[in-house]
Amino acid sequence: MGTISSGVGLISGLDFNRMIEQLIAIEAGPRDRLLTRISNIDAQRTAYLDISARISALMSHVNLMRNRSVFLSNTVSSSNPEALNVTANSDAVPGSYSFIVKSLATTHQLVSRGFASPDAQLDPGEVFIESAQARVNAQTKLDELNGFSGIHRGSFEIIDGDGSSATINISDAVTLADVIDRINAADVNGRAEVHGDRIVLTETNGGALRVREVNGGHTAEDLGFGPGHSYDAGGRIEGGNLVALANSTPLAALNDWNGVRLQRSGTDFSINGFEVELSEIIRPDTRLERLNRGRGVDLGRVRITTEDSLGLERSSEVDLSGLSTVGEIKAAIEGGVEGLSVTLTDNRLVINYSDSSTDRKLKVEDLTGHAARGLGIDGDTEFGKINGDGILNVDTLGAVIAAINYATGNDGSVTASKVPDNPPSAERTSNLPMGAPASITSQSPAIAAPLVTSIVLSPSARSSERSVPSVPWV
Repeated sequence: MGTISSGVGLISGLDFNRMIEQLIAIEAGPRDRLLTRISNIDAQRTAYLDISARISALMSHVNLMRNRSVFLSNTVSSSNPEALNVTANSDAVPGSYSFIVKSLATTHQLVSRGFASPDAQLDPGEVFIESAQARVNAQTKLDELNGFSGIHRGSFEIIDGDGSSATINISDAVTLADVIDRINAADVNGRAEVHGDRIVLTETNGGALRVREVNGGHTAEDLGFGPGHSYDAGGRIEGGNLVALANSTPLAALNDWNGVRLQRSGTDFSINGFEVELSEIIRPDTRLERLNRGRGVDLGRVRITTEDSLGLERSSEVDLSGLSTVGEIKAAIEGGVEGLSVTLTDNRLVINYSDSSTDRKLKVEDLTGHAARGLGIDGDTEFGKINGDGILNVDTLGAVIAAINYATGNDGSVTASKVPDNPPSAERTSNLPMGAPASITSQSPAIAAPLVTSIVLSPSARSSERSVPSVPWV
C-alpha cells in the first residue's frame, strides 16, 4: 500500500520543513562562527610555528657568526679531484692555483753487490768526489735558486746571430734540467749548459746572442740573464750566480743538504765572550727581533676580551709599543688584564685564566699594528685558553743572524749579516773586526765553521735603543 509524504501543510500550504531547517541554521550560527574562529586560530598557530622555525634556523646561523673561525674558514675545490684532492685551513691565501703533474711517485732503490766483509777490497775503478763548493747541477730544483726564493715561472726569448728568435716557456718546469732541455730544443742557434753556479748560453755559429724578457716578466733575470748578462756580441753569455745565501735559506740546505747540528738547549757557540743560543725555547729575555725567523713583530695596541664567572664580558686594551723582550710582553698583558696568565711554552705563548677556568670566553685581537698576530696569540676561544702559534723557529739563516745580533750579552759591538755574493777583497777586509779577529767558540761540533764562515762579523755603531723590525704580514 503506497504512502504519501509532504512537508507542506495540507490546510495552511506552508513549507514547514524549510522553516525548521532555517530555524536550526539560525540557532547554529554561534556554533558556526566559533568553528570558523577555531579554524582561523589554527591557521595562525601554524603560521607562528613556521615563523618560529625560521627564526630558530636564523639564530643558529647568527650564533655561528660569533665564532671567529667561521670568518677565517676557506672552501676549496679541485678541477680534477681524481688527480688532486685539496683541503684548506684558515691560513690559506684565497686565489687560484695551477698544478702540473711532472711525474708520478714510483719506488726506487739502488743496491750494491754483496761483499764478504766490511774490510773487503773494492774492484779497480773510478771514485768521484764532489766538491763542497756551492754550485748548481741539472737536477737542482728551480725553487732552490736565488737563496730559495725560486724564480718567476713564465717565458723569455732568445735571439741568435741570424736574427732568429725562440720563446722558451718554463711555466711548468721543475728542475734546471727542464730549462736546459727546452733551450737546447728550441729552433735557434743556441746551446745552454750549466757551468758552476750559473747557466752559460753559446751561439753555435759564433754570432751575437741576446736574451730578453717576454711581456715584462722577470723569468730571464731570475735565471741569471738580467742587466749585464743579457747580450754578448761574441755569442757567449754567462748568466749570474744562481746559488746564493738569503735570510730565507733553510739551515737544512746548508752543507750539501746535511744541515746544521744544533743543541737541543743551552749555548751553541760564543763570540767574543757572549753566548749564542739557537734552540727554539722562548725565555723572558728573548728579544722580539728574533721572532718569526728574524722578522720581528710589528708592535701596537691589542684588545683582550675576557668573561667573568657570571658570563659578563669585559674588554681591556694593552699597549705593547716600545717593548723589546718576551718577558716585557708577558708582564704588560698580565698587568693590563686582571685574572690572565701568560706562560712561555717551548716556542710559543699560552694565554689562559689565572684560576685555570676552561668554560669562559677569551679573545685577543689587534687594534693597531700586528702585535697579536706576530706573537701568535690572536684568536678567540670559549674554553679559557689560547695556545699560541710557534714564533721562535731557528730553521733559516735569517733566524741565526738574528740570534747573533740580539743575543744576551751582545751590546751591539758585533753584528752578523750575510756575506755578499763574490765580494771584492777590499770589501771582505772592511767587514772584518778591527784588531784581532773575533773569537768564536763552538759548543756544537758541526756549527762553528759552516755557519760563521758564511756570516760577516763587524763592529757596529748601533744604538742601544734598537727598533723592532716589522713583519710583512699579508
